[in-house]
Amino acid sequence: MVSFEKREKREVLFIVLSVLLVAVVGLVLTKTVEHKTSSGALVGQAVTLDSDYPTDIGMFYVLENLCFIEEYDGVTSCDAICDSYGAYCLPLEQNCDEVSTFDCSCCTYEE
Repeated sequence: MVSFEKREKREVLFIVLSVLLVAVVGLVLTKTVEHKTSSGALVGQAVTLDSDYPTDIGMFYVLENLCFIEEYDGVTSCDAICDSYGAYCLPLEQNCDEVSTFDCSCCTYEE
């Protein structure tokens, strides 16, 4: 029975030391990555969004709040029509630089 208790103590000690080793390595890597990057920490980057790619929610916000439909006048291109409102043409069914039969989708730019 004595050897069994000694074996259990070794196993518990092994588990505790393993957890501590993983914690120390994690802390060291976290501090190393935070100090070596020029734009901040890479820690948690998997849950952040890349600003170069639009999200569905962002696209819906733009379409609902910053875009409007302007009636086609039959003469001017959508680029010129939207530009007169200080907006940019959003091509949905047409090319913005051509005169077409579709209404123009214009979006303002908000900074």
